[in-house]
Amino acid sequence: MTQFDWLKLAHIVGAFSSSHGVESYSSDMAPVALDQLLGSDMLHDAVECCLNLRPGWGIAELILRQLESPTAMEYCSTIYLTSDDTDRRRAAAWLLGTIGNRRAASSIAPFLADPQPGVQQAGMKLLRRWMHDNMENTAMLALLSQAEQHENPTIRAEAEYMRRFIAYATTFDQQFKSQK
Repeated sequence: MTQFDWLKLAHIVGAFSSSHGVESYSSDMAPVALDQLLGSDMLHDAVECCLNLRPGWGIAELILRQLESPTAMEYCSTIYLTSDDTDRRRAAAWLLGTIGNRRAASSIAPFLADPQPGVQQAGMKLLRRWMHDNMENTAMLALLSQAEQHENPTIRAEAEYMRRFIAYATTFDQQFKSQK
């Protein structure tokens, strides 16, 4: 059996410092490592499968959602930013809203500013996922405030719901901590 070069992968994801001889890991490294193992061609093909609704697109989407692949997120963002095809741009935004996490946060403001309601909704999906990661993040809260002032009433209503959720969760958390 051939051994895999885990040390090389650790170097690629920034976990191993040969100058200090110390390994340091975080869960954020796993998606980067998986991207390396799977390769950009496979990840780009999974995105294309979803965008074009090819047979198997559902499993491709589920896998991309689970992977939280930086490569797939970047590819969706690139398509959104560069495609002349409105439907393709909207589909890329929607997929990014489905598979993205806080790494895709830079797409939220452009998505909310897009004239297409479907793209605006994708921005809210990303914002909601980021909110669940960290409800106290000031950048996320600033984007939420912008969404509360959005011209689209659906976006405003969702932002207001998210604000109420944060208030409820914060109150619950404070009550739980005071009972300890």
